[in-house]
Amino acid sequence: MFQTRYSMPAALRAGTTFLLFSLLLSGCGRDEAKDPSTVYVTDTVVERETVSAASTFTGEVEPVQQSDLSFKVAGQIVAIRVDVGDRVRPGQVLAEIDDRQQTADLEIAEAGLHSAEAELAQAEASAARQRSLVEKGAVPQSSLEQAEQQLTSAQNSVVTAKSERASARKDLADTRIIAGVAGLVLDRQSDVGAVVSAGQAVLTLARGDEKQAIFEVPEVVMMVPDPLAIAVEVALLQDGERSVTGRITDVSPAVDLETGTVTVKVSLPGEAAEFPLGAPVSGRFGRHQQVGVILPWTALTQTTDGPAVWVVDKDTCEVATRPVTLGDYEDRTFQVLSGLEVGDTVVTKGGKLLRPGLKVAEAEDAR
Repeated sequence: MFQTRYSMPAALRAGTTFLLFSLLLSGCGRDEAKDPSTVYVTDTVVERETVSAASTFTGEVEPVQQSDLSFKVAGQIVAIRVDVGDRVRPGQVLAEIDDRQQTADLEIAEAGLHSAEAELAQAEASAARQRSLVEKGAVPQSSLEQAEQQLTSAQNSVVTAKSERASARKDLADTRIIAGVAGLVLDRQSDVGAVVSAGQAVLTLARGDEKQAIFEVPEVVMMVPDPLAIAVEVALLQDGERSVTGRITDVSPAVDLETGTVTVKVSLPGEAAEFPLGAPVSGRFGRHQQVGVILPWTALTQTTDGPAVWVVDKDTCEVATRPVTLGDYEDRTFQVLSGLEVGDTVVTKGGKLLRPGLKVAEAEDAR
């Protein structure tokens, strides 16, 4: 445990401003002849212990499933029948491109099939007639063989023509984007008149009604035996009274090297149906056991990079700020989840009068 001392130094009682800290400095002791450039402090040395933490982070509501919709053939868009925020039903036509070329190709394929079927009918009749004549001995066997070869060729032509018609029909169908499932339009990437290539995203659709909240959480918060067991209370930032309890479904294994955070997905229950997609939310990650540091609230300071504490260099006795990740706040203490190492010496009072590089020494009343 920390040996934090809050006694008032005699120098302060005499009217001279000194600072109190929680430090146990070796090498930064009280000089017999006080140096006016040195701030006299008390100290504490960091020790880690198990803390019960509950942390709150901001995130955003997203659909559990979403997909980009595109045309399977290239062309110019002639209609987009939905806009962002519209709900769609299965089978609904969402967008179309100019289909004149595909329509013409289908007409040609249909005509080719009709011609092939007509030739097949003639070949079947000719083969039947030759078979009858051969049976009567009126024509040689070779005549039948020739007719049967023509019949086989006509049959193959019909198969090919049917395949070409099916391909033309598919190409014509591909000039439309049709909703495969019910959902919500999240984004519209193109407008009428635009020329798009096959596979180019035109609309983004949220599939189904399932929603989740996405948070960027410091890695240390998730370094517990079972992170998926942490309950998360999710509330709309614009209406903090509307909250639901979510369930962590995924913790990204990749850590953002700049922020030290991981992406956490929290599944939202049906009660969150009215939470708008894209809405900012807060997520309070339920109490869980993890290793951390507890310091008195007077140790906390702030820099442009966020919360920090003053740390004393044991060799030079100079102070510098150290960014930290915070956990819970208690009545007189706060939790540090990351940023400090065992043995670090931390300033716990009077940090507002410090500046980087300032020398400190142990306060007289702390000895």
